[in-house]
Amino acid sequence: HFLRSLTDALDSLVDSTSKQCHSLLQGAPHGVLSRSQERGNPAALLALVEALGEGTSSEAQTGLIEGEEEHGPMSERLSPSSLSLAPETAGGSHEERTVGAEALRSLRDLYLGQSLQRLCRPIEQMFPSQEGYQAAIPSKHDLQALLRVMQTEVVSALAEGGPLLLPHVLQGMVKAVYLFCAKIEAMINTGEGARKLYPLRGWMLGYEKEHNLQLLQLVALLHHGLQRLPQELAPAFRVGVSCTKAVAEAVGALETLAVVNLVHPYMVDIATELGGTLAEMHLENYAPLPQEQEQGDKGQTMNSRFISTFQAAVEALRKHHLSRFPLQCEFVSRAFKALAGRLLRLYVSHAALVRPLNEAGKAKITNDMAMLETALYSLHPKLAELGAPYLEL
Repeated sequence: HFLRSLTDALDSLVDSTSKQCHSLLQGAPHGVLSRSQERGNPAALLALVEALGEGTSSEAQTGLIEGEEEHGPMSERLSPSSLSLAPETAGGSHEERTVGAEALRSLRDLYLGQSLQRLCRPIEQMFPSQEGYQAAIPSKHDLQALLRVMQTEVVSALAEGGPLLLPHVLQGMVKAVYLFCAKIEAMINTGEGARKLYPLRGWMLGYEKEHNLQLLQLVALLHHGLQRLPQELAPAFRVGVSCTKAVAEAVGALETLAVVNLVHPYMVDIATELGGTLAEMHLENYAPLPQEQEQGDKGQTMNSRFISTFQAAVEALRKHHLSRFPLQCEFVSRAFKALAGRLLRLYVSHAALVRPLNEAGKAKITNDMAMLETALYSLHPKLAELGAPYLEL
């Protein structure tokens, strides 16, 4: 595709440029273009773009413009056998280098435009924008096809243009990822139904939240695929730091979308419901009278009613909701950890306000704390890592 575009663009360029540009194309670029066509590789062309854009020192310019008597005619020094892609020999005057760089840059931009179209085409097919048509959630097969296209573009860029072309193609991949994020964000349910957890119905998963969880799974799948891209295509990413930065930017965009629009609102809804359950500890009796304590010793459990409700709620949420999250993603683990820390802080804040309180009530609170830790273990097994909230407990 690149070579065909190159030929068409050169034909148009020769017909429309001035005599100075025409002589430049017959001299420096023509030799490079001939060699790049023989190899089927535009790396030399892209190198010339960089060389022409960098400019030369005044000493090198003097040698190119005024030194024909010493070094021979310009046509001989710019022949394919003696042509060098170093900045001091790429082009003659500043104007010639500027014209040549602009001409060749347009060819590079044409290739990059076609690459961006190939990257965005699978996304447009996954999210068709037709009037009166509500796009369905793409399948994992569709997303895997998008990942294959991205891998193909990276490999092709490295093979056809080398380290000069690859960073530009990766920037096109970043643009495609931003397009994907915009399409996903437009499909997220944000209505009142998306905030409900239905505790009276056994914490069953509602349609709106199930829809958002499916979108989260897609984002996590692409996030995971892009994270593995530098390892799967290790030779391609040894060419420079800019390539790794481009992939990191795409991964960061997906993580921001997932955390801000999907994970964080979900955690807030869960914390609100469970926080209301913890607040019911103020309905408990933590200063039982002696006769009430004797009755409790005869058979009543020391467990508070609210903590039993809390344990059941956490277990139901884990079964119907939290198990649907992409647990392999680090940002999901961080969200679960933050949720456990928030619930610990809520419990400590409520427990510090309990009055009246006697020795029997203190023993009851101690038992509640042990049950609280057991419940939160399913959210974050290493509660000691929570830091200050755990120390307060």
